[in-house]
Amino acid sequence: MQSGDLAGGPAAAFAVGLVGSWVMTGLCLVLFQAGVQKTDTSLDEAARIDGAGAVREFFAVALPGPRSEISVSVTVTVIAAPAGFDGVHVTTRGEVGTACAQRRPRPWSL
Repeated sequence: MQSGDLAGGPAAAFAVGLVGSWVMTGLCLVLFQAGVQKTDTSLDEAARIDGAGAVREFFAVALPGPRSEISVSVTVTVIAAPAGFDGVHVTTRGEVGTACAQRRPRPWSL
């Protein structure tokens, strides 16, 4: 591999963490959607009547509504993201920049 690839160093660890986070995106979106749907629409109207702009309405009404769903999403993602590192550690024997460890097939296992 060339030095520009994701073969070693912090870039490889970042890429594995990014993939681990991406895996949980679907669950987090479903949780966030459920949290947004449970918020009362009259709060949005009241904020608009009081003169709140879009940014103020987001931080004062939309974001506090699904607070518990957001905390569950963050917790699940933080726990699940490092799970991808164990497979990488085992296949590279814990050394950054090495190729995956190859196992020789045993003739009797075919």
